Amino acid sequence: RLCVEAHGRARLARLPAGTMQILGAEKAFFNHLKTGAPSPKHGHIFMHPWISRSPKWVRGKIARTVAAKASIAARCDAYGGEVWGQEAVDAVAARVEVIRTENSKPRQR
Repeated sequence: RLCVEAHGRARLARLPAGTMQILGAEKAFFNHLKTGAPSPKHGHIFMHPWISRSPKWVRGKIARTVAAKASIAARCDAYGGEVWGQEAVDAVAARVEVIRTENSKPRQR
């Protein structure tokens, strides 16, 4: 879905991680710019189980981490860099678990 939304792998590789994070949430993003509504934290990337199965209060942090690593992986894929192996995926999964454990309870207001 991210490749389709970005109109190809090459264009996806050129996008910054923050833009990749909100691909698919353009309507909410422009509503944020126009009316001052809260900014969207995730778009199509929400479909990933690491994000969709997480508690609501940590989804933005996990989406930012996953988007950053997906951006690096897209650049490696498009420009012929080092292939991402299972070790890299496991490292991202470990980072997601750290975020979940550090933020196991919602922040007090």
